[in-house]
Amino acid sequence: MSERYLGPGRGVADDKASSFGAPLLLGTSVTLTAPGETAIPKVAHLQNPFRTSTLIDEVRFTIKSMVTSEPATGMGGIIHAKFALGRIALSEKFVPIWNYGTLFTTHLENEVAQQEGQFATYCTFSHYRWILPKPLFVPEGNQLVPTFLRDPTMGTDAGTVTVNVAYAGRALQPGARIPTKLNVPFVGYFEHPSTSEYSQSDAKDLYNPFQVPLRIQRLVGRVLTGTFDGVTAGVISPIAPQLKIIDSNGYSIVDNSSANYTPFNAIFDAQRRAWTYNRALKAKEWITVQSRFPGGATVRLQISAVGYREEVA
Repeated sequence: MSERYLGPGRGVADDKASSFGAPLLLGTSVTLTAPGETAIPKVAHLQNPFRTSTLIDEVRFTIKSMVTSEPATGMGGIIHAKFALGRIALSEKFVPIWNYGTLFTTHLENEVAQQEGQFATYCTFSHYRWILPKPLFVPEGNQLVPTFLRDPTMGTDAGTVTVNVAYAGRALQPGARIPTKLNVPFVGYFEHPSTSEYSQSDAKDLYNPFQVPLRIQRLVGRVLTGTFDGVTAGVISPIAPQLKIIDSNGYSIVDNSSANYTPFNAIFDAQRRAWTYNRALKAKEWITVQSRFPGGATVRLQISAVGYREEVA
């Protein structure tokens, strides 16, 4: 079977699975009205209309919220998502939407406008994008199904929230065979709660639950601040958190040789809120994050490990 190059950093796929791919964008939306609510959008809108297999290159999100006072920004920390392709889950937990991908830059992530004719009502659009580590092959007749969760600890001040999700990729030719190996994305997640000065991830937060290597592409760090009423949540305050990061063999990834912690900004740069971390975790290996908020936490630290594994089809 011949192979075909998919582009820089994108790897290869067999020729019949990558040739003659027509650009394709599939989108749908769902509304979340109350904290703690979960919802699955109309998945029929996420199925390839040409009834052929699909390669998904990226997932795009836009979150629209309506508030009556000051705008709510950073809604990607409040709305969480899980994805599944049949019985294959792309995460074990609900992960905040903004932890799937890197930062656009603040002024591009959030747009604020007043609703026409209602001068006390603001409409906020928060934009996020997850470029998959490798294209995800979706066999014909299948869909990548998202489930969304509105954070149960948030109040109702953000109003009704509408989540738009879109898959950008390619519709493959009829009869495209399944590649011999499938690149399956996976995201691990850890959150430092807003109730303590110190916290530590456990061995099942940022870990490899599979029997094959999990190749970590990057670590993504976000800080969710505010009153947790939805209005001021999502303001980025990267100065307070401090971190140590250790692998499952006890070796320092981010220095833990002394009582000193490393500032959040030194690990997750302000341009992307991410750290490119090109490393393969063996089966059952993990990454431990030790976090500290001097004076006690009034915010939540949200850290994800984004990567992929190769599975025999």
